[in-house]
Amino acid sequence: EKIKEDKFSILDKIKEIDPKQKVQFTLSIAISNEGKNDKDKYKSAQTAMDIVLGRGGDQAVVKTQDKFEFYGGKSKAVEKTTKVKSRLIGYALKEVISQSNNIYIMGHKYPDLDAMGAAVGIFDICKSCGKSANIVLDQVNDSIEEFVKRVKKQEYYKGLFITCEEAIKNCNKDTVVIVVDTHRPSYTECQELLNIAKKVIVIDHHRRGVEFIKDTVLLFHEIYVSSTCEMVTELIQYLEEDVKINKLTAEGLLAGINLDTKFFAFKTGVRTFEAASYLKKIGADTVETKML
Repeated sequence: EKIKEDKFSILDKIKEIDPKQKVQFTLSIAISNEGKNDKDKYKSAQTAMDIVLGRGGDQAVVKTQDKFEFYGGKSKAVEKTTKVKSRLIGYALKEVISQSNNIYIMGHKYPDLDAMGAAVGIFDICKSCGKSANIVLDQVNDSIEEFVKRVKKQEYYKGLFITCEEAIKNCNKDTVVIVVDTHRPSYTECQELLNIAKKVIVIDHHRRGVEFIKDTVLLFHEIYVSSTCEMVTELIQYLEEDVKINKLTAEGLLAGINLDTKFFAFKTGVRTFEAASYLKKIGADTVETKML
């Protein structure tokens, strides 16, 4: 209670340490009294620590009977310069897709261009692996209307969109569900699919909340990244020799990056520009993207 009153001032004291290298020290703390014995409490604290690190670290969380209290978290998310994780996830994603016959991709409810661009990007990866996939979409809203209209006109994407009802009917435990641009079960376009399918993949860039999709076969969650479209573009880059990307897909991915960075003003790192230049190289038209 004393430390809580002090608002965990130790978090700021750690940052005052001046290392010889250009590294910023931060501290992450997780405290829990949830559970009957010490082992349960330790497990609960470990879960809380995963949440703290998923929110960018440099903060403390106190967990008491399903209630989370957060302290600190003032430092900015720092972009990682190494792309090792993207490469590993890229290969693992290809493996899972290659072994699956039924693939559903979905974003969050009321999707925006970041969710829809990323979903179509994943569809192109599936298509390049010789697999068909569907995007689960119940309602089209203003922000994606133009993009969806263009997608539906092209033969390349024939039969791409299906409703929640159809997806639930055809979903089984061998189905792979790929969730983009959200990690919260209740935010997804069709939460029931998560309960039916045994294989769930999550690709997201939002700070981790308390509610999280559990037991994923693959989790690509990076909070310093500008957008989910940037993450999907990196995955495509690593599978480049095998993946063919349609021009409209490239424009959808670039539009998603534009939207989430407010045209490269916010949360824009070196890798954001690299992703954008790659999309331009493979055929994205900047004027068309702007119109989306």
